Amino acid sequence: VIASIGIDYFQVVSLFARSKAQWPNDFKIVLKMFAIFQFDIDLAAPECLPMPTGFNVTFESKWWLKVLIPFIGGFFVTLAMAYLGFRRVCKRMLDKKMTKQEKREARINDLPLTTQVVSMINTLIYFLYLGICRAALSIFNCIDTKPITGRKYLAAEPMEECGDPRGVQVKLTIPAICVLIFYCIGFPAYVMIVFWRRKKRIIADQTLRAHGRGEDQATNKNYGTRKMFGKLYFPYQPTKYWWALIVIVKKFLLVFFGIYFRNYPTFQMAITLFVVFVAFSIHVDHDPFLGMLEKAKIV
Repeated sequence: VIASIGIDYFQVVSLFARSKAQWPNDFKIVLKMFAIFQFDIDLAAPECLPMPTGFNVTFESKWWLKVLIPFIGGFFVTLAMAYLGFRRVCKRMLDKKMTKQEKREARINDLPLTTQVVSMINTLIYFLYLGICRAALSIFNCIDTKPITGRKYLAAEPMEECGDPRGVQVKLTIPAICVLIFYCIGFPAYVMIVFWRRKKRIIADQTLRAHGRGEDQATNKNYGTRKMFGKLYFPYQPTKYWWALIVIVKKFLLVFFGIYFRNYPTFQMAITLFVVFVAFSIHVDHDPFLGMLEKAKIV
């Protein structure tokens, strides 16, 4: 729980490093250090690493890597789960001590490996959500030159002119729209549907968690829900299981306002602090986390 809260907090704080506000130099260094919790590949400066001849790390290649990381991670998780599934089947087939009835019961009691795959992909997208949204929105963030010449360039890549049919900005516009729909809007919608359809199961599972029970299928009929979607709601009280949606919406608003009001630092800071203040006020009002005191009240 503490790790999840800490990552969410540092991700939000690190966004202020990109503001044009006049931070003290020491504070800027601290803010940039927090950026590691965004899991942003730009921190590694891959374009400065030695690469094979003919292969260059460009803004476009980095952009594609950022938005495809959940798919890449999901692919390797799927391979790992397939390997474990294969080992599980082979072990049962070679175990001559088990009867057919025992093997059938074992298959029934074992959770589908897809449960772990879905859980890992959900976790990847949740923690990478902020960086993916920032990458998608950056394609539409064009700024004027100084002095103004009528041309605009990408704020994330000042050498790339906006509106150039041969440029990166035009080339990535449609993929960026797809990312916005699939990730930035689709993921919260997906989480909302999961919470709505599994409301009773999640509440029952979190109530068992408060009692320190439900770690197997024998004691928890909603064990499959816990293993598949539990990372999205486990830090919260049974009736506040939906709090992850508040965190996701807060991240999206902060990224959106941080990018589109980048040239107006005063207004940018005002509106982002307003979002943080509203989120904090809602948090204080609901007190969503499932701590020892909350567990004691449920028990």
